[in-house]
This record gives sequence, C-alpha cells and structure tokens, in this order.
Amino acid sequence: MTMLYKRLITGALLGLFAIGITLFAPIWLFIAVVGIILLRILIFEWPILLKASNPAFWLIMPFYPVLPLLLIIALQSTGYELANMLIFVLVGAHDTGSYIIGKMWGAHKMSPFISPGKTWEGFLGGIALACFFSLVFFGHMSGTQILLIAFPLTVIVCCGALVGDLLE
Repeated sequence: MTMLYKRLITGALLGLFAIGITLFAPIWLFIAVVGIILLRILIFEWPILLKASNPAFWLIMPFYPVLPLLLIIALQSTGYELANMLIFVLVGAHDTGSYIIGKMWGAHKMSPFISPGKTWEGFLGGIALACFFSLVFFGHMSGTQILLIAFPLTVIVCCGALVGDLLE
C-alpha cells in the first residue's frame, strides 16, 4: 500500500503544480514549462519508442506529442485557461481513479498485450472520479445541462486519455 500513497501524493503535488501554472503563472512561464516537457519527451521518451532513423519517428512526431502540446499552449494563450485546467483535472482524476479502482477491484483486462495493468473496472472507476470532479467544476449548471453536456464531455476526455495511454 505504500506505493499507492506515494503515487497519490506525487500525483496530487503534480496536479496542484499544473493547476497553479495554468491559472496563475504568466503565459511565458507556462510556455516554458510546456516546452521543457516537450523537450523531455522528445529527447528521452521518443527514442525509446522509435529510433530517429525510422521514418515513422518523423511522420508521427509532429502529431504526437508536438501537436497536443501546441494546442495546450494555444488554449492558454488565447484566454482558455479554464479549459486547460479542466482537461488537466479530468485526465488526472481519470488516471487516479483508474489506478486505484483497477488495483483494488480490477479483474477484466482491457488489453493485456498493450497494457497489462489496465482493466475495465479501473477505466469505469476513472470515469466515475472524473465525473465527480466534473460535477464540482460544472456545479453551477442545471441538472439537465450536467447530464447532457458535462458528463458526456467528461466521458469523451476520459476515452481520449485512455486511447492516448494505449497508443503510447
């Protein structure tokens, strides 16, 4: 159980950092942090997945991870800081809920060859936790708006996070 607490604390601290830099930092600092993250990914992570001599490296790289990070910067620099924060919170909540529920009750493997630890129970637990945070974020909306807008948006973000995990 110690590893679970360590991961929860690390995730909470990183989450607070992401929210803080999204809502309170000047745009240049946000761009610098995202740029450092992108460089780290391109220098240390991508060479593990693909060799630079492989043409697929150069074909895929502009679309993932470069394009998503540029879109995050575009959202931030055009006044959509809350949208960025919502994405960070929902993806973080989904990952956390998936991990906790998957570790505790996960029995049905989702894709054992690609990601052996992912379970359907974890995925649903992640959606449940993300929906809770979505309810907090969209609490000012009517019940109908939450059911028709907020929860479907949350499920779409969670599915996108899962697809990103599996593709990675």
